[in-house]
Amino acid sequence: MTHKSQRTQLRGETRVRHRALSCAGKHLPAVALFCMLVAQPGHLDAQDRTALKENAAVVERFAVRERFAETVPTATADTTDQASISMYTALGLTSAYYAASLFVLSQTWYKDRALVPFHFYNDNRAYLQVDKLGHMFGAYVYSYIGYHLLRESGFSRDESLLYGATLGLVLQTPVEIMDGIHEGYGFSWGDMAANAMGSALVLVQEALFREQLV
Repeated sequence: MTHKSQRTQLRGETRVRHRALSCAGKHLPAVALFCMLVAQPGHLDAQDRTALKENAAVVERFAVRERFAETVPTATADTTDQASISMYTALGLTSAYYAASLFVLSQTWYKDRALVPFHFYNDNRAYLQVDKLGHMFGAYVYSYIGYHLLRESGFSRDESLLYGATLGLVLQTPVEIMDGIHEGYGFSWGDMAANAMGSALVLVQEALFREQLV
């Protein structure tokens, strides 16, 4: 075989190796190493060796990018799992605390009140609306604290709005139900409206302005 034929054959082999490097995909570093080992430096001229080294460098850069990209979803998944665990823990502790609070309330506030069938009571014109202001303010405080605690714990804005900004209404509804089954009180739609307004004040401002203007 003539010297010219040998060079032509070597150049053809080099092109094949370059093609393998560019198509290696996920195992790019291993393919690059294999091609560099197979390509004997003594059989290639300086131009061929330089091209092979440059191609190997490009392969390595692509491999680094791919490894980095693969780690991102894992980190996101871990963060999501941690947030879910924190959510369940917060719900469990809040539920336990609130159940204990309702029990204490039933033994103190309603201690001298007999249990009666569920009934309604319209007190919208009573107490100079101070009672309604108290319901609204209490719901606002609960919702404000709930929203910001969830945000500080790493939950998304939407999750915090859904589970935190509605906390006032969620916590005060059972108290209203207890009013409905005790003598001398009653379930009040006016109180429920005030509770909803307090929570809505937090939710709407955070949703529209991302802060509390009022």
